This record gives sequence, structure tokens and C-alpha cells, in this order.
Amino acid sequence: MFGAYGYLYVYIYDYFNIKSKYAPLYVLFWSLISTFMELLGDYFGVFHYKNGYKIYYSFPIYLLTLGILSYLYALIHTGKKAQ
Repeated sequence: MFGAYGYLYVYIYDYFNIKSKYAPLYVLFWSLISTFMELLGDYFGVFHYKNGYKIYYSFPIYLLTLGILSYLYALIHTGKKAQ
């Protein structure tokens, strides 16, 4: 599931040519969608959390990982530092 999300995230980012000033909104939007989809997966028994992990821990993790992914994509795609 997450591999497909990562691919779709980057594909839409590239297809719509998201500018750096709108990238935080894009990351926030996808973090909310990802957290919601994980919540649905938890509800239907797809995910089983261990050691006291809570669903609300996932949102900041998505923010961080999608932010890093966007930065690295911009860095690689432009061949220079992301703005």
C-alpha cells in the first residue's frame, strides 16, 4: 500500500509541477490523506500496532518523510539545491 502511495505522491508532484512555496501545503494534504487511510486500515484490521503505538504518532512521521521525499525529489530533479 505505501509503495503505491509514494509513487502516486511523486507522480502528482511532478505532473502538476508543484512549486516550492506550495510544497508544504501539498505535504500537509498528503499527510492527512495517509493518516486517514491508515486509520481506515486500522479500523478494518489491516494494521495491528504493538508496544503502545497510537495512530496519531503517524501524522508527524508522514509530515517528516513526505517533506524529505519532496526535498530529495526537487534536489535530484533540478540537479541543484531545492529552493
